[in-house]
Amino acid sequence: MTRKNARAYYEQAALWERLDPADEERIEEMARMIPSEVNSIVDLGCGSGFFARKAGESRWVVGLDWSREALCKTPGDAVLGDIQNTPFRDGAFDMVVCSEVLEHLPVNEFASAVEEMDRLAKKWLLITVPFEEVLEVHFSKCADCGCVYHAHHHVRSFDRHSLRALFPGYVMETWATCGRVEWIGKLEAKIWHGIGGHWIATEEGRCPQCGSRKKVTPDRGVRDCVGLALARGVRLFHPAQKPRWLLVLMKRKSLVS
Repeated sequence: MTRKNARAYYEQAALWERLDPADEERIEEMARMIPSEVNSIVDLGCGSGFFARKAGESRWVVGLDWSREALCKTPGDAVLGDIQNTPFRDGAFDMVVCSEVLEHLPVNEFASAVEEMDRLAKKWLLITVPFEEVLEVHFSKCADCGCVYHAHHHVRSFDRHSLRALFPGYVMETWATCGRVEWIGKLEAKIWHGIGGHWIATEEGRCPQCGSRKKVTPDRGVRDCVGLALARGVRLFHPAQKPRWLLVLMKRKSLVS
């Protein structure tokens, strides 16, 4: 995704207005995972500040995001900035929080963001990402240029081992999952797309190639219905649901007693 198209996507007000019960559950679980010794937190990619509202009840929380639209809704201390190059000194915060951000970062920004998280954290990292997401399930197709992209602009998937491996200077103190989603695999997604011609069409999705918001929508015709029926048949052979999010708390190795 070009920076211009990414900026347009994240400046959509609708992205920052919703907090469904599942998100509330995730934020509650994140708050419970914060060690009692933590007094200062930076929330990188804070969005509209729902976590800051919760965690900031008893400690200092600074939010950082590159979306002006998101920061308009963020309470307390908030900074307009880029996760790759923040304005804070080394070890400025007891804890760095990065929630629902890493899965969005393109290759040329990802490594820098990981390094910046390590630089800012005095002791703790608290990270949440979608749990073992099958990216293909959420693919959209641009109706103008034919580009296939993730409806929520996710570009990578994580499990707890791959997430832990990003930070070799830390040990995993604890991890948890929360939320539930329907379990749909790659084979089902291929059937949807290849046989059914069925693509996700969210209102906010924007083509990363041409910037268009027009998408190929399900036609609900015979082809689409056959594809969906075949996909549901495959689904009989695996669990119906899986966790939605992975939450990981890590502690700097040099400070582990």
